Amino acid sequence: MKLCSMCIKSDMLCNACNKRVESGLISKSDVAVSRALHKLHFDCDYMKSFETDGTLVILADRKATGLLIGKAGKNVNKLSTALGKQVKVIEHMTDEKKFIEKIIGGSVLGINKVYGQNEIYKIRVENRMRKRTQNMAPIVSKVLDKNVKFVFE
Repeated sequence: MKLCSMCIKSDMLCNACNKRVESGLISKSDVAVSRALHKLHFDCDYMKSFETDGTLVILADRKATGLLIGKAGKNVNKLSTALGKQVKVIEHMTDEKKFIEKIIGGSVLGINKVYGQNEIYKIRVENRMRKRTQNMAPIVSKVLDKNVKFVFE
């Protein structure tokens, strides 16, 4: 869990956990997710969480991903209800292309890194993916911690 055992059970943060939030080591969404997991008695940890466009994205390793989603999505639905927003659980992968494909739910033709003042990842996808990926750039950007732009071919 991202919080100490005292903070996970209460509505307040201790000095140590508060400093971790202020320094950016953990986000406010991490606080909410950790508390919701505790209340729902889900015994698993995750890597990172963040919110974008009203969707809460939880990044987890393979084992935790299965536990967070649950059989037929039962656990993720409970978590979504507890947090009051749509929740998407994503398994972390080291292969960027496969990782992006998992996030957008389709194939990636290629990734071009454009170097300059701000490095940009241009992710090439088929034109038919335009509608599906329309709101995905902020999510992919936050997951990869890179500037992302989709290019349709």
